[in-house]
Amino acid sequence: MKGKKVLGLLLATVMTASLLAGCSTGNKAEEPAAPAETETPAEEEGADAVDEAAEATGGTTEGLKIGLSVYDLANPYFVSVANGAQAKCDELGIELIIDDPKSDAAAQVTALDNFITMEVDAIIVCPLDTAACESVVKEAKDKGIAVISQSSCTETHDVWVSADEYNMGYVCGDGAADWIVEKYGADAEITCAVLCWDQISTQIARGDGMEDAIAEKCPNAKIIRQDANTTAQGQSVTDSLLQANPDLQVIVCLNDAGGIGAYSAVQAAGKDNDDFYIGSIDATDEAKAQIQKGGAYKATVDLIPFENGRIDVELAVQLINGETLDDTYVIPAQLVTAEDL
Repeated sequence: MKGKKVLGLLLATVMTASLLAGCSTGNKAEEPAAPAETETPAEEEGADAVDEAAEATGGTTEGLKIGLSVYDLANPYFVSVANGAQAKCDELGIELIIDDPKSDAAAQVTALDNFITMEVDAIIVCPLDTAACESVVKEAKDKGIAVISQSSCTETHDVWVSADEYNMGYVCGDGAADWIVEKYGADAEITCAVLCWDQISTQIARGDGMEDAIAEKCPNAKIIRQDANTTAQGQSVTDSLLQANPDLQVIVCLNDAGGIGAYSAVQAAGKDNDDFYIGSIDATDEAKAQIQKGGAYKATVDLIPFENGRIDVELAVQLINGETLDDTYVIPAQLVTAEDL
């Protein structure tokens, strides 16, 4: 392996941070929404990376079979990843088998075992539990199956493709910190909530990034950290936080699902206004639609998941064809606000 390659235009925070490089047949995801007329710079750069990978791909794709296991297709981010992978496989005539473990690490390990039994040519896995996946991923590698580790990083893999978890969190938190500084000043004693998911190591890093970015620019901020990984959790946790902390003015969330839930609670509390800030990660259509309306929901972080899925397939094909690739491919993270939309 050659090290790492950066795909697209990375933000300064991404470029300066270090990467922790050690780090069954499913249902096809729903069709992606029609693309916007104007792409963000990150989307344009991601598309360029896919085109470059396609030009570099040698050999044939006829008869190839790839297994893809995501975290959970209830999460719009992974729906987009799956749809991107499916679109590229359709273009290349590759059979794609999509597994949805529904956030169950044991079910995902079973699916990976099934992929090996099916004699797939490559596996793309978003590991829920990297330690639990390790033995079955190693078995796949020993049988000559190419392995792409997506998002979370397994110890054994051919290529790891991901945005850096800490830095995507940092980009989200930095947007909130800039809003605080501009509106209230760097010394403001403001109450902020970080809605994360401290059950998975990668998600812990994302929460750390959000928290650190706010603390660095706003040292007097009071930061409350709690778990909320779904829309329902985002709403219930925010309801409780607003009751216990009536001065709460900033909420940053590890994903758009949690952000949408938090926004519902903020609306119900009558605080959907310019004096409240909600930021999240994933840049789903639902989140962007709320941001465009103005009000409390002010930003999301774009990780170009559809292009990410396409890139995964292109890299898998190159590995199948015996090409030597870099160990790590970094996907850009970019803050998206109403002005960008």
